[in-house]
Amino acid sequence: MSAKAKPRILFVGPLPPEAGGLAGHGGIATHCWELAREAARHGYAVSILTDSADSFSQDGIVVCGYPRPRRVAMALHALRHRHEFPVKIPTGSPVASSKEKLKISYHLSRLNDAIKAVKPDILHVHSLHNPFGLAAALAEIDIPIVVTNHEFYPQGQTDLEIEKAHIILNRTARLICISNHTRQRMTQFGLGYQDPIRVIPIPVHSRRYPLKDRPRAKQRLGLSTNPTILFIGSANAIAKKGLDILLMAAAEDRSLAATCQLVIRCNSHDATRARLLARKGHLNIKLVERIPEEMMPDTLGAADVFAMPSRSEGFGIVYLNALLSGTPVVGFTGTLAQIESQLGIEVGEKYDPHTEDKHELAAKIRRVLDTDFPRFEVRRRVVAVYDWERRFVEFADVYQGLKP
Repeated sequence: MSAKAKPRILFVGPLPPEAGGLAGHGGIATHCWELAREAARHGYAVSILTDSADSFSQDGIVVCGYPRPRRVAMALHALRHRHEFPVKIPTGSPVASSKEKLKISYHLSRLNDAIKAVKPDILHVHSLHNPFGLAAALAEIDIPIVVTNHEFYPQGQTDLEIEKAHIILNRTARLICISNHTRQRMTQFGLGYQDPIRVIPIPVHSRRYPLKDRPRAKQRLGLSTNPTILFIGSANAIAKKGLDILLMAAAEDRSLAATCQLVIRCNSHDATRARLLARKGHLNIKLVERIPEEMMPDTLGAADVFAMPSRSEGFGIVYLNALLSGTPVVGFTGTLAQIESQLGIEVGEKYDPHTEDKHELAAKIRRVLDTDFPRFEVRRRVVAVYDWERRFVEFADVYQGLKP
């Protein structure tokens, strides 16, 4: 590759449903796809290794899909190929178990197939939890690895997840964190990195979320003229995104319960508990499992407040999309503090689930509903700071600084 040539990039991560990915993928999938599209638009040769059932080409991107096999099929595949791709696993490491070795062998085989097909100069792995990142690190593949840490958030065996992250970080050429919070969270788990960490917030496509006339947007969605509280959480709506806190806050505040309608998007598992909480609190709610992409501008624009009181949040791109739509936000303090600092303006109310309760959340929602929100100025500042047109150069700088 010549000094001026742009590197070939193989992204490794999920895709959103509108790009052929599985339902339930959240902000990581959206960012992976949008970053790949921007890279392709800027002249990079781009491929994605993802869990799509099919392989295809779209928007100048080669998608290398692999079907998620059942455990038995994965084990058989791994056993057939285990001698083709030797890996160096530290003695006594939690990843040295037979079960983990089979997983590593399977993912390394799939990764090797993609590398042979597209011949990348750089691997860009999304998430420290990505099994392909672990496989690439252990195999010591001779390709520079860029990792985007969306948020280190162990949900199973914490020691095992920490060990995997350590292995990935030891082989990472460039590390990107999507927020100051994600960088701080690494420190909380004892995860270090030898080189400077780039903090690059997830950019947005401002043209996709224009300002909407709120009464007309409500009418198009079949909503009443009452104040509307919107919550969107594609996965972990209760365990992580704080939907239960929101519903209890609305139920125990007479003003919110009597006058507000709640529009909630979550998966079917979380929807079951949400219905029970809403019925108990006599709340007026509209539950949906999916919002078509073409309906998102009206949905965000129809809301009087977007409330997602997450227990933890890597960045929360939906906060920015709400602000682009002229809707104030009540959300995770770590994210909103960074957004307000970078925009130089208040965007709603920050909520800390570790020091505040449902009553304080209700008070903050009421305060936002009673405040005149400078929607035009907030949108202008979000476009100026976070739009892809202004932020892709930061990713280009990461890629061009690597020499295969």
